[in-house]
Amino acid sequence: DVKTDWKTVDDAATVERARSNYDRTVKAFNAIIQFQNNFVKPYIEELSAQMSYQMKSAEQRRGTKDLGLTNVPFASKAYNYTKQLLLALKVDAIVDEVEQEIKAGRHPVIALESTMESVLDGYNAGDVLDNATFGASLIKGLENTLSYTVKDDKNREEKHKIPLELLPASARQAYEDVKRLILESTRDVYVSPIDDIISKLNARGYSVGELTGRDKYVSMEDGKAVVRKRADKDKKRMTMEFNAGKTDVLILNKSASTGISLHASSRFSDQRQRTMVMAQPLSDINDYMQMIGRIDRTGQVHRGYYINLGLPVPAENRFM
Repeated sequence: DVKTDWKTVDDAATVERARSNYDRTVKAFNAIIQFQNNFVKPYIEELSAQMSYQMKSAEQRRGTKDLGLTNVPFASKAYNYTKQLLLALKVDAIVDEVEQEIKAGRHPVIALESTMESVLDGYNAGDVLDNATFGASLIKGLENTLSYTVKDDKNREEKHKIPLELLPASARQAYEDVKRLILESTRDVYVSPIDDIISKLNARGYSVGELTGRDKYVSMEDGKAVVRKRADKDKKRMTMEFNAGKTDVLILNKSASTGISLHASSRFSDQRQRTMVMAQPLSDINDYMQMIGRIDRTGQVHRGYYINLGLPVPAENRFM
């Protein structure tokens, strides 16, 4: 009796924006790959040749070669960037879907995988982000192309980074050109999809709880993106408030895929049918199955209802 819907976003404006942003961002992916092939790879090959007499070798960190495009898709960085981008591009569709479920008398949770908190590494609470777009994540990817590992004959590793000033002028120029392309390509995509979802649901009058385990979030204050520290992380309390109907929506990731019950239990005061909007499917099918089990459990008065929400772009279609 469990119903699962596979929905493709069909709002014309959202689809056009998603396709346009996706195409532009893929160009940025390709520019990073080209920069790495043209300038980083030759530098590392030359460095490795110079080190060979010391019984050492230099190599690019596993997973950064070709920005992950030549690696196994599930382990590649390009794959992860793509999943993050697709989530960011369907924020409005997710918010609309959740609101429809609430109005239909159901109690929704949003399931996703990536929090994109790594973009905030190095920032402290109160810091203002220089770049509040998805480009901040891609620029980190560009910077990481300069990283390499030195391994000696005893298999000991040291991590290093190529100083940009050691590269030729053409490489430095190319690096700046790629940065500009990234910023231009991602200008319309917000840096933190989770915070965007929360903000837009709050603006519509809905309370949102978050069970992701992340420590920082981004708050828009006077037109600036400010990093704040998350204080409200009480997993047990938020679960109880959701099941009591005090919280309208819960956002979950892998950290909440086990150990909690969010079903329409006969023991809970809020017995509305639960809906899970799968905004970003978890990559590991075991985690995915654990996640969907949060809202469909024994002792319930309604079976769980599932919505897998996707954009009409090839990357998402392939994953679905």
